[in-house]
Amino acid sequence: MKSKINPIAILEYGCTHKLTADLQLTFDSITWNIYFINGELKYAHHSLQSLATLKYYLTRLAPNVGSSINAGNLKKDVNNLEITKVINALLHHQKISPREKNILLKDLTLDALESFLWLQEGDYQWHPLQEAQVLKMKVSLGKDMMDLSTMIKSLQIRHQLWQKLSKVVISPYQRPLFVNPSLARQKVPQGNLSPTVLVQLSKLMKKATIRDLATFLKQDELKIATLLAPYIRAGVITLQDANHPYSALPNVSFTSATIPEKVSSPQTQQKIEVITKSVENSANGEKSVKVSARVGQKKYKIISIDDSPTMLATIKDYLNDDKFEVLTVENPMESLSYLFESKPDLILMDLSMPRINGNRLSQILKSSSIFKNVPIVIISGNKNMLDKEKMDAIGAKDFLAKPFSREDLLKVVYKYFQNQYSTVAQ
Repeated sequence: MKSKINPIAILEYGCTHKLTADLQLTFDSITWNIYFINGELKYAHHSLQSLATLKYYLTRLAPNVGSSINAGNLKKDVNNLEITKVINALLHHQKISPREKNILLKDLTLDALESFLWLQEGDYQWHPLQEAQVLKMKVSLGKDMMDLSTMIKSLQIRHQLWQKLSKVVISPYQRPLFVNPSLARQKVPQGNLSPTVLVQLSKLMKKATIRDLATFLKQDELKIATLLAPYIRAGVITLQDANHPYSALPNVSFTSATIPEKVSSPQTQQKIEVITKSVENSANGEKSVKVSARVGQKKYKIISIDDSPTMLATIKDYLNDDKFEVLTVENPMESLSYLFESKPDLILMDLSMPRINGNRLSQILKSSSIFKNVPIVIISGNKNMLDKEKMDAIGAKDFLAKPFSREDLLKVVYKYFQNQYSTVAQ
């Protein structure tokens, strides 16, 4: 008989007791392994993750590399250690960078934690890790630890977005199918896909899951589910149940409750306070007082432009502060007039978006006198944008690499507000 569990409480136990252990939890035929070293998260995976899982994340991070993974092996169940071996092989052959390796490991960990947090039942044990096991793990995965608190917060936001869809979509492994392809030309309330795109999607949907479609389209599965939801509600698309063994994974409807509060992390709060203080103390004498006073008085307007609702919600949550008013834009092409009317103090912009990329949008905005002095920060997983010449060419001031923590974002935001109002104070 399975035991009732509280996933957050289990994770918190590992943190507060500073365990160096493998948390192993079993639900039905699936096993989750979550590794802690001195109470910090090192890595996580579950037994259904495979090369297909790796390809899903790799196609968005490095499309050319992702498409080169042998599709014939994707149906084969592989031990998760083999996935890390594949990642290390890609690094060894210089197909990916060390930073991209870390992003992939973090994505795979988030993937495992997301389904883990949806669980309400299961049997678990803590297995202490020996020194030799820890050393081997550090050699394979690197020395960096993961910020569990930030990950939990991000997954809470995703869970809320999934719950909004839960009346029509409960799992990324469900299989969408057109009831009648001729209905693709029918207008659907809140439907944002053109008939041409729908017809193309109908050809891809044969036995494909929502995640399969996301992999092919190089998009987040939640984004694909959100786009399909209006057509599912209207009966244009029907959803078939997930195939075995993915049908055993917990889904959104498995729990009607929201995920509990995140794992407490006093270190994270301390870092944020240090960033704030460093900004306030970075100028000398009276100027510092003036800048600090202005920061306390004005509410800064920030526009976040990204086609991912998860990323927009994450940024809005990270900047949930009396000092900021955060406006989010998911479709910039349909919101250009809104952008020009909003008169922001700072723009945070994704680089890769459908219909228009961040490069072109930045150039359009910078061609207007309204945005001439407004800093634009590109947020992307594309390391090539780190080149200063490319940044200057599109009119962007800075680059924030995905994934990022709350303190990373705050550091960039405060830096540009400080620069702006230090000039005013002179």
